[in-house]
Amino acid sequence: MVEPRVAVLMCTYNGAHFLNEQLDSIAAQTHQNWVLWVSDDGSTDNTLDILKSTQALWGEDRLKIVEGPRLGFARNFLYLACHPAIVADYYAFSDQDDIWLTEKLSRAIGLLEPQNNVLPALYGSRTLLINAQGETIGISKLTPHDLSFQNALVQNIAGGNTMVFNHALRDVVQYGGSDLDIVSHDWWLYIVATALRGKIIFDQQPFIEYRQHKGNLVGANASISAKLNRLSQLFSGRFKGWIQRNQACLLRIETKLSTDFADIARKLATLHRLSLMQRLIHFKQIGVRRQSLGGTFALLAAVVLNQV
Repeated sequence: MVEPRVAVLMCTYNGAHFLNEQLDSIAAQTHQNWVLWVSDDGSTDNTLDILKSTQALWGEDRLKIVEGPRLGFARNFLYLACHPAIVADYYAFSDQDDIWLTEKLSRAIGLLEPQNNVLPALYGSRTLLINAQGETIGISKLTPHDLSFQNALVQNIAGGNTMVFNHALRDVVQYGGSDLDIVSHDWWLYIVATALRGKIIFDQQPFIEYRQHKGNLVGANASISAKLNRLSQLFSGRFKGWIQRNQACLLRIETKLSTDFADIARKLATLHRLSLMQRLIHFKQIGVRRQSLGGTFALLAAVVLNQV
C-alpha cells in the first residue's frame, strides 16, 4: 500500500543556526512519502547555502526551494499553502528551528485518514518546549475544548508548526488566495476549517519540540507575560483590527460558508458600530467564546468598551 503523499511547507528567514536539526528530523520521519518545499523570505545568512547543500544530498525531487513574497512569515506560509505547483494528499507546516519527533507525520496522517478527504480536516497538537540548547523546559497547554467557528473567530488553538491538513481544506485555502491580509496562517487555517464544519483534531500527545529563543517571531503563549500581552491587545484596539482583517478574508470564501456562519462573522465584525445594548445582545446571539471562562469574560469586557 502506497503511503499518502505529504507536502511539508517550511518557511525560512535567517534560520541557519537551527536549520540543520530540523532538516534532519524531517529526514528521520517514519512516514517517508514526503516532499519538502521551502520558501525563503530573503535570508542574508547562510540559510540558502544549507538548503542548497541539503538539496544536492537529497535530490531536487525531495527538496524544492522557492523565493518567498517577503511580506512576513504569515504571508510566506500562505504563499506556500496556495502554491499551484504543490499537490499532495496532506500538507504540513514546518518552522525552521523546531525538531520533529520521528512519528510526527505518521501520527497526524493516521488520525486524518478516516476523513478520506471528503470533509476538510485539520490536525494540531501540543508541543514540547525546548530552549536554544535543545533542553526540555516545559509542555504546552492541554487539549482545548469546544473547537468551533465561534471560538475560531476570536482565538487560535494550535501552533502552525504542529498543523497537518488534508487536500479538501487546502482546496478552500487556495480558493481564498495567497494575497489575503491574514493575521496568522495557523489562525486562518483554524477559521477556515471550522467555517466549513470540518474535522478538527487536537492531539494531547506532543510530536514536536518547539524551540524557544530570542529569535522567535512567535513563541509559546502560556506565560503570565504572554497572557498580559493578550489582554493588552484585547483592550488596545489591536484585537478589533484583527477581527476586521479576518472578516475581510472570510468574504473571499463566503460562498463556501453556510448562511448562519456567514451571518455570525458579519455580526461580529460590525459590533463596534452598535450601541452598548445592541452590542451585548448581538454578542450573546452569535455565541463567540474563548477557551477559558476568564478569557470569555475579558472578551465581554472588550465588547462593553467597544474594543471588538
